[in-house]
Amino acid sequence: MSKDNSSILTCLIGLAGLLICPVLCTGQYAAAEIILDPATHSATVKGKVSKGRGMRNLSFLRSAIGFSDLGSRISSISLQREPGGMVPMRRFSSTEFVAEADFTDFSYDVDLKPGEDARSAAHTSWLSDENGLLLLDDLLPRTDRENAGQVIITLRLPEKWKVVTTETRKGLDTYSVEKVDRAVFVLGKALREAAGTPEVAISGAWHFTDVEASGMAAEIHLDYHRIFGGNAAARSLVVVFPFPQADLPKGKWEAETRGSTIILASTDTSFKSQSLQRLHEQLRHEIFHLWLPNGVDLTGRYDWFYEGFALYQSLKTAVFLNQIRFDDFLDTLSRAHNIDSSQTQRRSLIEASDERWSGAETQLYARGMVVAFLADLVLLEGSKGKNSVEGLLHRLFATHKFPSKPSDANEALLKILGENPQLVPLTDEFIRG
Repeated sequence: MSKDNSSILTCLIGLAGLLICPVLCTGQYAAAEIILDPATHSATVKGKVSKGRGMRNLSFLRSAIGFSDLGSRISSISLQREPGGMVPMRRFSSTEFVAEADFTDFSYDVDLKPGEDARSAAHTSWLSDENGLLLLDDLLPRTDRENAGQVIITLRLPEKWKVVTTETRKGLDTYSVEKVDRAVFVLGKALREAAGTPEVAISGAWHFTDVEASGMAAEIHLDYHRIFGGNAAARSLVVVFPFPQADLPKGKWEAETRGSTIILASTDTSFKSQSLQRLHEQLRHEIFHLWLPNGVDLTGRYDWFYEGFALYQSLKTAVFLNQIRFDDFLDTLSRAHNIDSSQTQRRSLIEASDERWSGAETQLYARGMVVAFLADLVLLEGSKGKNSVEGLLHRLFATHKFPSKPSDANEALLKILGENPQLVPLTDEFIRG
């Protein structure tokens, strides 16, 4: 849940020698071939524009967690049109390329060496000698998302490598992708797969076994299925692999849930009990995100809800599944309350969501979890134990799951919370105020 969605530049108007449309003109491509070379840790991307829809510019994602300038990886761009051959172009920033005329084909190289910041391992595309992670959102050009259609992706893998993905396979090396910004492909020489819900793919050696990891993921997923009242996606995938960066301390990890894929990059701990406990904690939080926010069509920033309530529900699930004691549950909530109480600059949760990446993240997580706890107490007391915060989660998912009509997230949440008069003071004081 943690990439930078910086908006792409709108069309550049009036620049010498360029004729550019006056609206967003990233266009749409119909197919892309990705040729991977682990020896150089790089990829060559070749794309073809949708028939009858020429493109005028290429625009790429600017940054992600752990990688501030993704455009620095891109080189050797070539644009062509049929008929007519090469199309000249200019580079206006590390991620913005504008052609002098419409083009129908494009190609470029991408340096996929793992970033120096280990956090990038779960949030950007990379390729090592043994494994690889392809997040199409930072690998392919950005498009006019409102008019974006299906894209056919062809992967050219090294010999004896395999790929794991939830995208629809159309041929031996070909996949149909509906949403580029949610598509994940995991690659490796020795990926081990386990069937189930969710599916699990593991690389590397760990204190836990593949069976233990798969069973753990299935148990947590089943509990969230009960709470939300259905699956978030037809298929879901958990991927566990070692960091591609070397010499990292034991117990370090980074995670992201993108689309229906959970990415866990990690180093192992010293003991099996620690390794299992940490994996369970990671899975409880990230599997929640398959439903919220990834399983609903809500717009706007509502990180306070899907992060704060994920932390709280993760604790409840841990107690329910006998992973932690109730005393541990209360101790974690107490620490969250202390963190929130120590904040000198008070923000509403809605404001904290808007400012999450500008220093408000700690407060957002802590207060979001405390509010979830208080809401649970109010609902349980008012209903004599019949209603709880799980009912709110169920109602939100049932109302806004795909393919529902897009809705503003905070408006939808305040409406659902407002249906419970007992929650109005809590909403006014902590969420709005």
